[in-house]
Amino acid sequence: MRGTSLAEVQVCWDGLSDGAEVIEPLAASAWSAGFGMLTDRYGVTWVLDVQAPVENG
Repeated sequence: MRGTSLAEVQVCWDGLSDGAEVIEPLAASAWSAGFGMLTDRYGVTWVLDVQAPVENG
């Protein structure tokens, strides 16, 4: 799941993380304002991140 803002991704993270196994906590990374990975209570692994801003060059 890719969102356009950290707030958008945080809402999804909060819902999915209930009863989940967190593989990589949602946090800033070198390539994104927010990146995280978890396996939800149903066994589905999710990768969530914030889309990098598009630079107009």
